[in-house]
Amino acid sequence: MADDLSNNGDLLSQGDIDALIAAAMENQDQTVLGPDGRRFGSAKDLKIETYDFRNPIYLSEVELRHVRIRHEEFIRYLAARLSIFLRLEFGLKMSRLATLTYSKFIETIGNPAHIVLFKLEQLYGVGVLDFNPRLALTIVDRMLGGKGHSVKGDRYLTEIE
Repeated sequence: MADDLSNNGDLLSQGDIDALIAAAMENQDQTVLGPDGRRFGSAKDLKIETYDFRNPIYLSEVELRHVRIRHEEFIRYLAARLSIFLRLEFGLKMSRLATLTYSKFIETIGNPAHIVLFKLEQLYGVGVLDFNPRLALTIVDRMLGGKGHSVKGDRYLTEIE
C-alpha cells in the first residue's frame, strides 16, 4: 500500500484533474424533470416562462364549471362510499368552490386541523385535504363500535388520539 502512494507515475497532476472535469462538464446533459416527473430531452428544449405570484392566473368560468361538476360527482361517490363503510347515512355537500392564493388558503384552515397531501395517479400535481379533527373523531368513534356522535366543542387532540 505504501509502495502505491510513493509511485508518482500513477498519480494525476492538478492540470490532468482539471482537464478531466472540464471534459465531463462539456459532455454532461442536464436532466430536467417536469412537474409530473417526466424527463425532458434536454434543457435546450425548454421554454421558461415567468410567473407573477402577485397576480396569479385564476380559472375561467368554463374551467370552474367543469371543476364544480367533477367535485359534485366526487362528493356523491364519496358520500355513498362512506355510508356503506360506516353503515349509517352520511351526507356531504360542497360549501364553496374558489381559486385562492396559497396565503389566502392558509388563512381559511382552522386550528386545530389535520392536513393531508395526496396524489392521484392520473392527475398532475399534489392535492391538499384539510380534515377537521372533530369529524375524524366522529368517524373513528363509529369505526370502533360507537354511535358516531360528534365530539362537543373544538379542542386539541389528546396524546392517545
